[in-house]
Parts: sequence; structure tokens; C-alpha cells
Amino acid sequence: MAGVATGMKGDPIVAFVGRLAPPKDVETLLQSLKKVRSCKAIIVGDGPLRSSIKRSIYSLGLSNRVFLLGERNDVPSILASSDVFVLPSNWEGLPYTVIEAMMAGLPVVATSVGGVPELVEDGVTGFLVPRSDPEALAEALQRLIDDPELRERMGKAGRQKAMCEFTLDRMLRETEKVYEEVLGREL
Repeated sequence: MAGVATGMKGDPIVAFVGRLAPPKDVETLLQSLKKVRSCKAIIVGDGPLRSSIKRSIYSLGLSNRVFLLGERNDVPSILASSDVFVLPSNWEGLPYTVIEAMMAGLPVVATSVGGVPELVEDGVTGFLVPRSDPEALAEALQRLIDDPELRERMGKAGRQKAMCEFTLDRMLRETEKVYEEVLGREL
């Protein structure tokens, strides 16, 4: 990460963490980054679309702005050195990467699919956009890139929400309540 971060000084960093597979729709992210000014992007992950994504980065002229890092075991430090988290998925469950990004104090730009709206409060902790819409994704990213105060405010709100609603203790308590309701008695 140090080598990549060195080449990015001065520009806000957009981070994506996920499997490089069709559900994550990294191609839409790349199309949106072509329209976004004054940022660099880090793509962390691996999968069957890695070669295709690498070719798209080159063909879109993004080689000096988008860095394909592969699988990493230092995701918390990557998130800590980033400014915005993005998840352009076509479908999702409840993506843990969004919770990790919120815990790291990052505003999140994500598609409004699956459980994502339970995590990202549109306009408060980040922005929700329609899936497969590079223009909407670019617009939301550009708003955060252009406004450091908005990034900070949304990042703080996201961290607070994650700390209150998505800690392990709370999720265990909520799961226990579901079991109690299903069984019709206390455990």
C-alpha cells in the first residue's frame, strides 16, 4: 500500500473492496471514474473478471488513476488511508465491506440494492444510487470528492451508525431475539 499511497498524495482516494465478479459491477465503477475529476481509485480484490477489469482500466485511459491491488490482508489500513468507499453492486445481501468502511469513518457511495439501504442512509452516511448507472455513480462520487467537509460529516455519521447498530454484541443480541421469537420462549 505504501507505494500506491505515495503516488496518490493530494488526490482523494476512492476505495472498492470486493470480489471481481459480475455481482459487484466494477465495470460500471470504471465507467463512472472516467467522468470523475481529481481522484485516484484503489480496487482491492480478485476474481474471474480481474483480466477484463485490467483491460478496461487501460482502454479507458485510467491506468494512472486506478490501481488494481488484488487480494490484500491489510484492508483496514487501506480503508484508513482512503477518503470514500464505493460499492456499485448489481445485487447484495448485507455487505460487510460497507460496515467495515463505515467503521473506518468513510462516506459510502453504493447502489440501492439488497440490504445496502439498511446500512447507508442516503444523504447522511453516504449516497445511494441506482444500479448500472455510471452517471449517477459519478455524480455522487464527484460531490464527495469536491467537498471535504461533506466527506468528513458523512464519514462521522457512518462511523457512529456502525458503532451503534453493527457491533458484534448488538448483532448477537438481535440474533438471540429472533431465536426467542421463533421458539416462542426465552433461551
